[in-house]
Amino acid sequence: MRILTPTLLACAVSAAPGAELAPRPDAPMLPVTTSGIANSLIRTYDPDDWGSRQNKTYVQNYTSSQAVSPDGIIYTATTWEEGHRAAGTYRNGDCLPDHPDFGTGWGDTVAVGEKLVAYATWDKVILIDRTPGNALDGQGGQKRREIVITTVKNSPKFSALALDEAKSQVWVATAGDGVVRCFNFDGSEVTLKPITVPRVGGLAVDHLGTLWVMQSEQRLGQEPIAGTVFAAPAAAGHEADQATASGDKTWYQAAEADGWCGIELAAPTTLAGLRFTGAGESKFVGGAIEVSAVGKDGPWTEVAPINQNPGGWPDTYLTLPTASPLKAVRVRGPLVALRNLTVYAQVPALPGSVQAFAADGKPLARTVAVANPTGISADAPRKRLLVTVGAPDHQVLGYTGLDSKPALDPSFGTKGRFGVQGGVYAGTGATIGSVGPQRFDYLRGAGADKDGNLYLNMAGAMGLNQTRFESYDPKGVPRWSIAGLSFIDGADCDPADDTNLRSASSRYRMDYSKPAGNEWTHVATTVDSAQFPGDPRLHFAGQTFGMRRIHGQPFLVTTVAVNEFAFFRFTEKTGDIGIPCASFTPWHTSKPYPANQPVGYNSVIWQDRNGDGASTADEFNKDPKEGIRSFSWIDDDGNHWSLDQRSQRIQRLSVAPKLDQYGSPHWDYASADNRSYPIPAPFTDGIKTIRVGSGDGAVYLCGFNADLPSPLGGNVPTGRLLVRYAQKDGALVEEARAILPYDVHFGTEWVKETRDQAAAMSLAGDYLFVGYQRTMNTLVYRAKDLALVGRIDLGFQVHTPLIDGPAEMIARKRTGANEYLLFYPMYVGNATTMVRWSPDAKAWLPAPAKLKLKDGAITWDAVPDAKGYRLERMDLTAAGWGPWQNAGEVSATTFSDAKAPATAAGHAWRVRALGPTPSDWSFTLFMRK
Repeated sequence: MRILTPTLLACAVSAAPGAELAPRPDAPMLPVTTSGIANSLIRTYDPDDWGSRQNKTYVQNYTSSQAVSPDGIIYTATTWEEGHRAAGTYRNGDCLPDHPDFGTGWGDTVAVGEKLVAYATWDKVILIDRTPGNALDGQGGQKRREIVITTVKNSPKFSALALDEAKSQVWVATAGDGVVRCFNFDGSEVTLKPITVPRVGGLAVDHLGTLWVMQSEQRLGQEPIAGTVFAAPAAAGHEADQATASGDKTWYQAAEADGWCGIELAAPTTLAGLRFTGAGESKFVGGAIEVSAVGKDGPWTEVAPINQNPGGWPDTYLTLPTASPLKAVRVRGPLVALRNLTVYAQVPALPGSVQAFAADGKPLARTVAVANPTGISADAPRKRLLVTVGAPDHQVLGYTGLDSKPALDPSFGTKGRFGVQGGVYAGTGATIGSVGPQRFDYLRGAGADKDGNLYLNMAGAMGLNQTRFESYDPKGVPRWSIAGLSFIDGADCDPADDTNLRSASSRYRMDYSKPAGNEWTHVATTVDSAQFPGDPRLHFAGQTFGMRRIHGQPFLVTTVAVNEFAFFRFTEKTGDIGIPCASFTPWHTSKPYPANQPVGYNSVIWQDRNGDGASTADEFNKDPKEGIRSFSWIDDDGNHWSLDQRSQRIQRLSVAPKLDQYGSPHWDYASADNRSYPIPAPFTDGIKTIRVGSGDGAVYLCGFNADLPSPLGGNVPTGRLLVRYAQKDGALVEEARAILPYDVHFGTEWVKETRDQAAAMSLAGDYLFVGYQRTMNTLVYRAKDLALVGRIDLGFQVHTPLIDGPAEMIARKRTGANEYLLFYPMYVGNATTMVRWSPDAKAWLPAPAKLKLKDGAITWDAVPDAKGYRLERMDLTAAGWGPWQNAGEVSATTFSDAKAPATAAGHAWRVRALGPTPSDWSFTLFMRK
């Protein structure tokens, strides 16, 4: 056994967060090239101007609403955007830097006219001046006014806006009450006949001044059911907390001996589930979930014993029996403290619609019959209404005759319909899922400019994960397309084909010979919520864990914090659409999925036994030992490894020797091939990470113990003590160990965080990669003996280097090449960062810094030992930003911008230092004319 405690790590133990920091690891810097995948415009970091609007050139997280101005500028709104682009502006394939900075969260909706753009949030509508050709008057939209909505209390959630500049009015819809209101620009409310339309999802004012209101479709789902909270007498000192309910919060402290807190319904109702969060000093073990068909006084029937203490996060969701209606549900235990106690019932499916109203609010006898509308806009120059529709059509519909009887406009698209019917899901075999012109994927909205050009916004089936903008001329010819496809998601290559790359929702084709940032092509989407509404990626496991070859066949595995896993298979018949085929779900899932899961706690395996991709009650395998499995891992062969917190043992659930007749893998809690190991020395109960080697079967455990505790805390830290074990004779035998730097400051000048710890670990080929939470610095260890090989620092190329969970670093050795790929979610920037490292690369050089434009020349600081510099340029055209290209090499630290094509609307520049191995690229300097 080799124990590694080099000098650079000897001070890595820090007794407390206030103690002296551990030194930065004195490890060789490894030469890497950083790239980005899944965003057409990769965001970089300017250390001299963190708030620079120029470097906010990237496609935002997702868009809940879009509006198109007459001069062809797209305005977007979203409720959450990590990079402070909650309001975005786009034109000619470019993300414009002039947009209002509303922080990370704003309203759901936006509207635009000739002179104004309107955003809604909380209790107000913001009106910002604009002029044709400019997104806003004044960068950041300083010229603004506010309309405060006083008629709606408790911070209304806005679902739609529409501007009527001819009358100086704005229409506003609130989601909570479904009421549509009208306000003058001076803030006064217009008196209307009441307009109430549940599920308002869009508003538009046409050329006649008619208001069109879109009602969204309601799919099968679940919704909270109102009831009265009741409880046992409170414990002393907690009387004020007894059974109090406010909004979504329910607090209760029960007596020590036996207490309960529940909800009684107004009438017996067939329920779907119960959700709650444990709080305070809760003691649930020995308690139960109970139901009554009569009321809060019982009699009670136990439906699920509680054998583990539900924590504060995530919420606990439990399926309830649906055989008969229930009048009351309660949680009982020795000491019950709850919040967010909620019961749910099934929601029936309801169609959508588009209805017309006069300016005074009077309903008009004009309705557009659309089953699943997702967005509407007025195409005033052509006296037309545009309606986007979701599944199954995924098209844009154009309607004329708005003054009398709306009908599809035969001059729009093909007989009033624009786009391939069925969108990306149309066709057969390999064409299913493939992206391309007019193959739309869950349209969020469409708009037209004064010249008839069409602008479309797509969100993909997963919604939050994807944004795509496309523009077409009046004849349907593509003009430009940009996308952001990977919010907080990684990627992984097929182990047998490194050109085939998958994120949780997309497939990319890779060409590693192209410049950094241009290696990827988005070729397909892999999620179809219409065909597989129970797809775990839509509900609880929406982050890439990795690709696996199980018995020779490719599977995508997705996860939530490496506790929950979902598996997807692929067939020639379904093309690129991933078919759900299995999942591992611990007891603490916070979602009512998978459907039909067993009532109560315990870890559960779902395995699709009939090949239809949907879960039925007979397809679940429940852990008979009532354990909780955590800190899990799926090895390269498909075996599931975890720490069983009940028995304090390392468990391996072995994948079945072959796939079933449908090509799905299977596991069984009772299989004789399963393995169980006691937690080995030097650990006690502090294991946080499990990794298993391919081929040699080595097991790597990382965590804390009494000598190396965890004073920094954190949700899912990797640990401080890393040990490699061999599997021998039913035990784990130690072969090597290393102490990871902890409570360490890596000294990265553009990252201000000083206290850092390991937060992710990935095993590939001959190396083990350890990523650090606050800086994304990555240490590379040799897998066989845990010798520290070197260090990878991410710099200008990543705007916010942050690892937020153990699945947020994936390593993969390329097929047939001595090169390793590291994939990290780009926390701000809606992209996946890809780092390329070859063990054969020589002589690391720092990337050039202080890239500036001065007196018509680009300048940067000299890099010691550089033999010269390579300039790379990207040009802005009417079709957006083009590919990166080599713009020449120089020996000095300056280059003339005059050498760029004068025909371009702008340029982006970056620089590399040249030596035995070129440096990574510098901060990207965006320049628009």
